[in-house]
Amino acid sequence: MQRGARIALPGVMRFTSLLVSCLAAACTSTHPSADDPPPTVPDRTDVVTCSASVDDACRSASCDRTLDQAKHDAQLCQPKFTSVLFACGDLVVVSDHAPDTGVSYYYQDGELVAMERTDLVTTGCFAGPAAFVKPACSSAVEVPLPACATP
Repeated sequence: MQRGARIALPGVMRFTSLLVSCLAAACTSTHPSADDPPPTVPDRTDVVTCSASVDDACRSASCDRTLDQAKHDAQLCQPKFTSVLFACGDLVVVSDHAPDTGVSYYYQDGELVAMERTDLVTTGCFAGPAAFVKPACSSAVEVPLPACATP
């Protein structure tokens, strides 16, 4: 005695199961999260001299050594000024700026590689390699730092 009803021939069922599995896998492929900025090709690059290494700078002050830490660091959120992320070349930049001063944190492969301070008069790399290749992306799309997002 056979149990259950036959819905389709066994070969058709195997093919249908394989097709559904492939479609499900295609629909769940990895995409950047909503808090990741879209990549941008640099307009140019500049070589800047950094006054200290990232390790030295982070020994004397608190640093978000990974991009994930920076994305969730509420200390980077200032009232009325939203910290942002943007991608430029192979770097992701966290930009924490107020009207008259700011700091940009450069991450490569999720790790902090350089920090740059800007004020009304100067801009300078205060942590990073001796010769930091800094990309410039005039068309980069900025996204708010997730830690600063309002619920």
